[in-house]
Amino acid sequence: MKHKLLVCGLVLTLILVLMGGAVGQAQPVSANGNNAPVYNGGLADQLFNRNYTFSYQFGGTCFSDPDGDALSYSATLADSSPLPAWLNFNGPTRTFSGTTPNTTATLTVTVTAADTYSATATGNFSFTVQGGPPQFHGPLPNHLVKVGVPFSYTLPEGTFTDPDGDPLSYTVAFPKTVPDWLNWDSTTLTFDGTPTVTGSWKVRITATSIDGTVSGEFTMATTGNLPPTYNGGIPTELVWTTGLPYYYQFGENSFTDYEGDPITYEAWMPDSVPISDFYPWINFDGAARTFSGSAAGEIADIPIQIRASDASRSTHVDVTIRVVRGWYIQASAGAHGSIAPSGSIHLAPGDSLSFTIAPETNYHIADVLVDGSSVGAVASHTFSNIAADHTIAASFAPNFLDAVVDIDPNTLNLKSQSDKNALTAYIELPAGNSVTDINVATVRLKVNGTEIPAQLTPTSVGDYDKDGVADRMVKFSRQAVISALTGKTGDISLTITGQLADGRQFSGTDTITVINPGK
Repeated sequence: MKHKLLVCGLVLTLILVLMGGAVGQAQPVSANGNNAPVYNGGLADQLFNRNYTFSYQFGGTCFSDPDGDALSYSATLADSSPLPAWLNFNGPTRTFSGTTPNTTATLTVTVTAADTYSATATGNFSFTVQGGPPQFHGPLPNHLVKVGVPFSYTLPEGTFTDPDGDPLSYTVAFPKTVPDWLNWDSTTLTFDGTPTVTGSWKVRITATSIDGTVSGEFTMATTGNLPPTYNGGIPTELVWTTGLPYYYQFGENSFTDYEGDPITYEAWMPDSVPISDFYPWINFDGAARTFSGSAAGEIADIPIQIRASDASRSTHVDVTIRVVRGWYIQASAGAHGSIAPSGSIHLAPGDSLSFTIAPETNYHIADVLVDGSSVGAVASHTFSNIAADHTIAASFAPNFLDAVVDIDPNTLNLKSQSDKNALTAYIELPAGNSVTDINVATVRLKVNGTEIPAQLTPTSVGDYDKDGVADRMVKFSRQAVISALTGKTGDISLTITGQLADGRQFSGTDTITVINPGK
């Protein structure tokens, strides 16, 4: 016969050949046609420590009913006796809960599933209450004590614990020799005493409960006065640049004294000669832990020692003062702008420096030259990891408004000798600008490399070309223009420039035809 078997949510198909009460076997059919429930397995053995609050719920598919009947659950010990008082079972939720006792125990629990016709199936699992030995939460720090200095050390709270909450007792052992000056209080877990001799001892503390023991160790050592200890942090090279001020301060924790004695600092040549005897420009302030000064003389490597001393002993660290050549950057700016920083700037090798270039109002950056080569009209430039001298120079140019210029006459005869008819120019500015702001005294006509000033009078404002845009009319000397055009004929481009009242500049170009009859 083939049946489907549910094992805590898994569906298995078994071929059954025997009848009986084992997991998954077919159950007898009652006279009323009811099939008994089936235990599918899945009740898990439980293991807990003493005095532990627990909860265990077995799966809803550990038991099933072939007829789909609802199941109710009960639990007893395997011998059908009731569960102990500390072990509770809730049938509707299939949950065991409670708090384990302060004793060890091993129980076999039987779970019975009953359908509505009181047909049943059972399954068993074990419930074990175990005890646990103490636990050590180390490591413990080692201790170095100066002879004659009182010592006290209490084990931190929680160094030893018992998982069951059992009381612990403590003993101390010394695997080798016993320091007769060291006392132990097993109630406060405190070591104290005043060392009388130098030495080293291994100290073992053992915690004991009813379930076992556990130990932790630390080393106790005594010594005479120790020299200060160098903890690192001071560079092996202090790089000074010739001609530049230098300052360096090493940290207050670069050296420490185990006994807490005050530390004094000195800087010497390796042969115990004061540095100032050979290099008076090297200043060392022991109280402030600083080097300062300005390197003078040749490039050199100067070995020194920084010494840290307590009342009777000292230690040192070797350092080299390296004197290197400095580099210069010459920074300059042309008219109508600035560069910052500017002038001659002295830098140490490997330094980096950024420059900012800014034009005045109504001007723009025309170009920036670095070491004589253009890097474009940039607003900043950075020299990185400097290893040579450099130059940087910025130039500036005015901002020009694009003006529309109409020069009259359109054809100019170089034979004309009269100056009664001056050249007339009509100037229009871009929208948002007014031709009434044009400073006529600044207006120039550029002719063949020659600048000809506009006549101060007559001048006027009007819409001369009837395009709805105001024009500024100005005039130029005809003979000055003809003189500048000597030898030129054909189409010639003429440019008019000038400034507004606020300093902004404008420029516009027109083309006229130049004739020279008979030539």
